[in-house]
Amino acid sequence: MMTKTLLTTTALGLLLATTTVAQTDAPPPPAEDTAPMDGTAPMTGDGMTDAQAMEPQTLEEMTVGDLTGTDVIDANGDSIGSIRDVVQGAGEAEAVIGIGGFLGIGRYDVALPLSDLDYNPEDGTISVTLTREELEALPEFVNADVETLPLETPLSTMVTAPAATDMPAATDAPAATDAPGIDDPVMDAPATDDPAVDPMTPDATGDAPANN
Repeated sequence: MMTKTLLTTTALGLLLATTTVAQTDAPPPPAEDTAPMDGTAPMTGDGMTDAQAMEPQTLEEMTVGDLTGTDVIDANGDSIGSIRDVVQGAGEAEAVIGIGGFLGIGRYDVALPLSDLDYNPEDGTISVTLTREELEALPEFVNADVETLPLETPLSTMVTAPAATDMPAATDAPAATDAPGIDDPVMDAPATDDPAVDPMTPDATGDAPANN
């Protein structure tokens, strides 16, 4: 009886020891799989969530598909519409902005170069420097024979930086009159028609010049 009890106790001890070693050797879960206890999204090293880190932060990081449907804010801070399409303009790609309207009725479309747009990654909106009234004063965009760019096209290949304002060239001061230098040619005295007088030749009276 004592032998059976001893064997049972030994077996239980070995089982507990094996379980403890297995738990100790188990590797900790990867850091990226550890979610905060409050149920919020995991944070990256720079304080952003994984979803925010994957979103574009500049206009150049977006594609045509990312830009299409984005809300547009005018110079007064008012939401006036959204981006409908991105088309290839005469020199630069342009964003077609649909202003106002409901289900396409009463909407006014205008096209602005991509370089006129400012992307705000915090709220995912596009800002322009014109007011709604100024935009509606622009010619209406008519989608006829205009190439609509594919949704996967990256904007980095189409955004052109705005040209810097050229400064007026400085007015050149008139060149100062150069004073005659050593190397300047010597001005010859004006020639006369009178023959050169030989000091040994008698003058018109026939008298030779006196020798002092």
